[in-house]
Amino acid sequence: MDFMETNNDIAIIGIAATLTAIGVPVGYVIHQVSMLFGFVVWNNWKKYYKHEFDLDLIMMQNINADKLKSRFVHLLTRVHELRALTFSFLLSFLTSLTLVPLLNIEISKYLLASYILNFFLCAVSYVNQKYFEGNLKYLTKQIKQL
Repeated sequence: MDFMETNNDIAIIGIAATLTAIGVPVGYVIHQVSMLFGFVVWNNWKKYYKHEFDLDLIMMQNINADKLKSRFVHLLTRVHELRALTFSFLLSFLTSLTLVPLLNIEISKYLLASYILNFFLCAVSYVNQKYFEGNLKYLTKQIKQL
């Protein structure tokens, strides 16, 4: 085994550990910010609490309460996850667009490709978020009719 390969392996492991140690808290903060702006700000809290409580009451009275609640939680979780992911892609895209001119970075085909990929992934996560939101609204409507 060559000494340089060992040093490179250690450096890669160190970089991965550092990025993980930084990325997890940053991801959590991004998730919290996306919850604030994407959910809390747009909903009347008192009205939403009552809405969710009423749904719980309806589901608890149903023979399939566990299945309904599990499905509701699954869809709500996906909506929140996808909102955070969309916000993260958007934040990454906007940060990159801002830093490139500030740091006088030359625009290359690789940079343009990364912009296109980032925009595509942002669009995909947004469309998926809207799909799950629609699915959640439909389930909520069906639960209210029980």
